[in-house]
Amino acid sequence: MGDKENDSASTSSRNSKHSSSRSDMSSLIAQAKAKLEAAKARLRFTEMESDLKRKQAVLDQQIALDEAKVKREKAELSVNLELLAQQRETAALEAEANALDALDQESQLARSLLPDTEPADPFIRTKAYVEEDNCARMCSTNTPHIQDTYDSNVKSENDRYCVSPLAEPIRKLNPEASSFTPNNSVTGDFTRYLLKKDLLLSRLSAFDDRPESYMTWKVSFKTVMSELDVSPIEELDFLLKWSGPESKRHVLSIKSANIADPLRGLQRAWERLEERFGCAEMM
Repeated sequence: MGDKENDSASTSSRNSKHSSSRSDMSSLIAQAKAKLEAAKARLRFTEMESDLKRKQAVLDQQIALDEAKVKREKAELSVNLELLAQQRETAALEAEANALDALDQESQLARSLLPDTEPADPFIRTKAYVEEDNCARMCSTNTPHIQDTYDSNVKSENDRYCVSPLAEPIRKLNPEASSFTPNNSVTGDFTRYLLKKDLLLSRLSAFDDRPESYMTWKVSFKTVMSELDVSPIEELDFLLKWSGPESKRHVLSIKSANIADPLRGLQRAWERLEERFGCAEMM
């Protein structure tokens, strides 16, 4: 009876050990499977991370290429802008030269149409006018009685004072006509006009292209132009003459663009000078 109990206990112990061993094995297998699944999961994430890194590298490379392209285009744009500025300056200088050349040709044409004997100096013109007037008076007082037949000595004496530029034949004069008396008031008025004109023009001064002196220069210039009562084209010419280097380019450009309408050109020229030199923020 006791032996049977011992055998039963021994068998039960062996079964218990065998069951424990199988339980440990199952646990190890489960742990191994868990580790395998974890490794597979890490592998999947690693592959996804690698794929994202490759995409990031491609994107970084594309961004670098785009930045290089943008940088190159900006450099080319900067060069083109500098070239355009030089071309604009060249075109402005060329337009100025052409306009000055046209003005010079107009001036030469005007001079060619004037009589060769007309002096340019107003004082010389005044002197010539007075001498011509005196010549006419002397001719009148030295030949009071002229008959149909002239004595050669009288004619020679008169030729000393009066010389006919056209050498017309001497006509019969009325001996009873009153002697010519020049209008001295006309000569005096003409002389005073020339002197006043020269005095007014002497008050003009060239603009120095500085905004702080623009208003003073403009008021003085407009006052002189008003007293001279000049036409728009004459005022535009004076404005071009008495402008500074920079302001002259603006006036010349506007004058060339409005050659058929001097009044509009004059108004636009003053508007441009006001914008460039008359604004308060420019001072």
